[in-house]
Amino acid sequence: ECMRAREPENPALRKYGRIGEVLSGQHFENFLEGQRVLLSLLDRWTDELELPTLGNFDIDETSIEPIVANCRGSSMKTNPITLTDDEIRDTLINRL
Repeated sequence: ECMRAREPENPALRKYGRIGEVLSGQHFENFLEGQRVLLSLLDRWTDELELPTLGNFDIDETSIEPIVANCRGSSMKTNPITLTDDEIRDTLINRL
């Protein structure tokens, strides 16, 4: 969502659409549809595999601010878009 809103021409968006096609075994006329299918697949797999949430690791809302404050390590450099602190915070809260 962040990338579509702030960088709609980011080449990673087309790649995500293509990954949606490959993983679903379908072809879409619009790469946005491939992205939608990819996100849907990831949500479904998360549920089916019962992947743990952050809460399973004793992370709660009081843990969020220190994580956000210290999350700008080298692993963030490979992200296709730089997330704002608010975007990171929202993502973490959604995974509690």
